[in-house]
Amino acid sequence: MIGAIFRAMFLELVRDRGALLLAFALPGIFFVIFAEIFAATASGRLTIATAIADEAGSSDSARLLEALRESPRLRVTPAEPVEADRVAELVRHGRIDAGIVLRAGDGGGLDVLLLVDPARGAAGEVLRGELQGALIALRSGPRTGKASPVLITSRSVFGAGGAEHEVAYAAGAVSFMFLLFASASGAMSLLDERESGIIDRVLAGPGGIDVLVHGKFLYLLAQGIVQVGVIFVIAWLAFGVGLPARLGEWLVVTSCAATTAAGLSMLLVTASGSRRQAQTLSTLAILVVSAIGGSMVPRYVMPPAFQSLGWLTPNTWAVEAYGGIFWREQSLAEVAIPCLVLLGSGLAALALAVALARRSVRG
Repeated sequence: MIGAIFRAMFLELVRDRGALLLAFALPGIFFVIFAEIFAATASGRLTIATAIADEAGSSDSARLLEALRESPRLRVTPAEPVEADRVAELVRHGRIDAGIVLRAGDGGGLDVLLLVDPARGAAGEVLRGELQGALIALRSGPRTGKASPVLITSRSVFGAGGAEHEVAYAAGAVSFMFLLFASASGAMSLLDERESGIIDRVLAGPGGIDVLVHGKFLYLLAQGIVQVGVIFVIAWLAFGVGLPARLGEWLVVTSCAATTAAGLSMLLVTASGSRRQAQTLSTLAILVVSAIGGSMVPRYVMPPAFQSLGWLTPNTWAVEAYGGIFWREQSLAEVAIPCLVLLGSGLAALALAVALARRSVRG
C-alpha cells in the first residue's frame, strides 16, 4: 500500500510540468542567481561605479587617481576628473554608486571626501576599502618618498536622513514584488469563472468578455494602489519616510506600477489553460524578475550582466521611479521615463489579454 501511494504521487509529479518546475527548476534558477551575486561580491568581481574630482592637483593626488583607475573593483566614469558638484550630482541621480573628491589637506597631505548615497551604503564601504588599499600600495612603492597625511571622510549627498532613504528603497522594492503576487492571485478568478460556467452568463450580456477583463483589471489597479499605500504609510509612520510631502508624485508612480502589475497578471491568466498552470507560471516569473530586478537584492551589488538584465523587468523601473521621488528628490518630469515604461507595458499587456480572451471564447 505504501508503495502504491508513493507511485501515485510520483506519477502525479511527473505528469504535472508546473510542479516539476517549482520543485526542481525554480530552486536551481534561484541558486544560480544568488550564487552569482554572492560569488561576485566575495571574489572581488563586484565593481563599484565612481567618479573622481581632483581639486588638489598635486603629485600625490595624481598618483592616487592613477591607482584608483587601475583598480579592478572600480569603474571610474567619466574617465577624466570632473568638478565636485558634478560628482555629487552623479551620486544623487544614481548614475554612480559613490564619488571621490580629492582636496589639499593640512601639512601637504590629502583630504579625501567620499560622497555616498545612504541607499547604497555598501558601495561607500567598498570604495573606502579600495582607497585605503591604494594608499598602502603607494606608500610601500619605490616612488613613495615621505608619506603625506591622508584624511578620509564620508558625507551623504542627501544630508541627514540616511535611514529613511534605505527604508524608502525597501518600501518601493518590496511593495512592487508583493503587488505582482497579489495581482496575479486576483486575476486567477477569471479562470475560476471559466471553470464554473459563470463566464457564459457574462458573455450573454452586453460587452461580452471585454467587460469582464476590463472590470477585473480596474479592480486589481485599485487594489494595488491601496496595497502599496499600506506599505508606504507604515514606512512613513514608523520610519519617517516623507510620504505626505510627495503624496502626488507617489500616487502617479504607484498608479503606473499597479497598471503594470494588473496588466501583466491579466495577460498571464488569459494565456494559461488552467489555474494550476497560471499559478506555476506566475510564481516562477515573479520570483525570477524580483530577484534580478532588485526587489530582493540591491542591483548595485549584482554583476554587470545582471544589472543590464534588470532593465528588462518591471521591478527595476518601479524601484527607479520610487527612488527618484523619495531619496533623489526628483520631480515627476525627471521620473517620466520609468513611469511611461510601467504605464505603457501595463496597457500593452492588457490589450494582449483582451485579444487572448476574445480568442478563447471564440474557439
